[in-house]
Amino acid sequence: MIENRKIKIVILIIMVLGFVSVIPLKVHAASDIDIWPSGGADYEVFCGEGGSWPANTKKVWIKNIGTSDLTVTGISSPASPFSLVTPPSVPFTVAPGAEHPTPLTIQFSPTAAGSYSDKVIITSNDPIDPNLNIP
Repeated sequence: MIENRKIKIVILIIMVLGFVSVIPLKVHAASDIDIWPSGGADYEVFCGEGGSWPANTKKVWIKNIGTSDLTVTGISSPASPFSLVTPPSVPFTVAPGAEHPTPLTIQFSPTAAGSYSDKVIITSNDPIDPNLNIP
C-alpha cells in the first residue's frame, strides 16, 4: 500500500514537472551596452612622467551584450586636455553579441602638471543604461 502511494506521488511530480516544462517563457529582446576593458577602469588614471607630460592614449571598444540591435546615437567629447581621436560617426548599430570595429581612442595631452578629470558619455538605446559614462 505504501509502495503504491509512492508510485502515485512520483507520477504526479513527473506530470507537474512535465506541464511546467512546456509552459513557454516570454523573453524580452533588449540592447545592452558594455565597454571593453570593462567599466572603463583602465581609463581612470593617466599620468605624465619626468615632468614632460607626454600625450597618452587609451582605447575603449563598444560592445552589445544584449539580444537586439544596439544603436549608439551620441558620443560626447571630453574637455581639454582630453580628446577623442577620430571617433566613429554616429549613429551606428552594433548587432547582438558583437562589438563596433572602431574603438574610441581617448587622448590625454596635458601642458602642465595637475589633476584633470572628465568623462565621455555614450548615448544609446540601451533601456537600462542609455547614457554610459566612461571616466
